[in-house]
Amino acid sequence: MLTFLFLWFSRAAGADYDNAFVTYTSGDFKAAFKQMLPLAEMGDMDAQYALGHMYDKGEGVLKSDTTAIHWYTKAAMQGYSKGLYNLAYMYDNGEGVLENDEIAVSCYTIAAKKQHAKSQYKLGYMYANGYGVAKNANKAVKWYSKAAELGHSLAQYDLGYIYDVGEGVLENNKIAAKWYIKAAEQDNIKAQYTLGYMYYNGEGVLANDKTAVYWYTKASEQGHAWAQYTLGYLYAHGLGALKNDKTAIKWYAKAAEQGHAWAQYALGYIYDNGIGVMENDQTAVKWYTLAAEYGDAQAQYVLGYMFANGEGVLENDNTAVKWYTKAAERDHANAQYALGYMYNNDEGVLVNHKAAVKWYTKAAEQGHKYAQESLAAMGTKK
Repeated sequence: MLTFLFLWFSRAAGADYDNAFVTYTSGDFKAAFKQMLPLAEMGDMDAQYALGHMYDKGEGVLKSDTTAIHWYTKAAMQGYSKGLYNLAYMYDNGEGVLENDEIAVSCYTIAAKKQHAKSQYKLGYMYANGYGVAKNANKAVKWYSKAAELGHSLAQYDLGYIYDVGEGVLENNKIAAKWYIKAAEQDNIKAQYTLGYMYYNGEGVLANDKTAVYWYTKASEQGHAWAQYTLGYLYAHGLGALKNDKTAIKWYAKAAEQGHAWAQYALGYIYDNGIGVMENDQTAVKWYTLAAEYGDAQAQYVLGYMFANGEGVLENDNTAVKWYTKAAERDHANAQYALGYMYNNDEGVLVNHKAAVKWYTKAAEQGHKYAQESLAAMGTKK
């Protein structure tokens, strides 16, 4: 009789939960909450988890991390994997409770052993970084591998990275590429960019510029700035795709708008030299300035040159010296020579032969011919 009643209740509760879930998916969260609450109070772990989620997100009820934890805990105590994971996540991040990595690891572990991929991934992450447990590269690989085998894209990427750099395993670019491919096929942006790099350079795979362009394009379309810059470069030079200045400019611009200094410099160079666009010194100065302010030494040097020569801006030797100095301090040989010249010839700064010798010398030590000749002319050989 007791067995019959249990089976009857389980089936009835299951049917009631299904009805409540349909209500939830329709977007009527308040009605769904009313249906879920009595089920959760009777011990239905699906409903307990659902209530935790609703309080967590503020769906049909006022958002309450504390109450969310209450219901997640109820579900977790019955071994419900999603409840264990969400409870672990809240302890992991200090949401509604004091942050406690040890409790998080405990919950992640129980769920991970139940083949819950997200928990396996997080457990790998905890072991990889020593959060809540002693750092252990072998265990990190173990749990990343389990999650990756279940199709978890972040785990696949991280596992690829581990084999790529040899963290806790022997470095193996072929295995790295295998996992990067699996993650990339699930639209993991980092994996897509990395695969582009690997195919372009023949690391772990046969070099293939066209395949590199394919993966760089995938990452670029998701907004990856380095992929956008690289794709611009490939189109600009006809590598893996037909040379196309307009397409190159398109991708350089997308990367530049995200603050990518190399892309900003590339756009400056394009407008400076009229490559695929009308030559426009003012626009060139705009992009060079952005790259220079980010610390790009070549952009700083070129910007100094443009101020020194009045190209795209009013001639201003003081500003030229400013940018030459910034580039020179980053060991840019042409800037060091130009700065030496300015000090030697009273341009933008007071004549200072000692400073001229200093900068000529630095450029000369890098093999700069004109700097070496200038030192010789000043009676100082280098």
